[in-house]
Amino acid sequence: MDAQTAKYIVDQYFFLLPLIERGPIQMTLADFLTLSLNPDDPVATIVRDYPTKLYREYGWISDDQDSSHMMKIGPDQFNILVASKIKEKYESEIFFNNCPKCGKLCRTARAKQCRYCGHDWH
Repeated sequence: MDAQTAKYIVDQYFFLLPLIERGPIQMTLADFLTLSLNPDDPVATIVRDYPTKLYREYGWISDDQDSSHMMKIGPDQFNILVASKIKEKYESEIFFNNCPKCGKLCRTARAKQCRYCGHDWH
């Protein structure tokens, strides 16, 4: 799965995940933003360490890893991991909105104009 498709799935279908799974994911995404702004922020360390138990429960990290492993893979790979989980569980509910002219993936599931070729199908 490429980074663009993963971002599309996470952005459009994140709500399909149960609340218990959304929390650590949102915290990790927020941590990526926090670390990109200030890597020495002590709050980032707390946020990064909190979801370790849940990541283990969902099989995203092994028992010998901690949540910092999720930070090491980077935001694009993290999105791909989350999107894979969403697609695996809810594939029948995911709609890929591709441009009818060029076939590329639109920005949102409800978009009616292609961001690549400019085709409009309103």
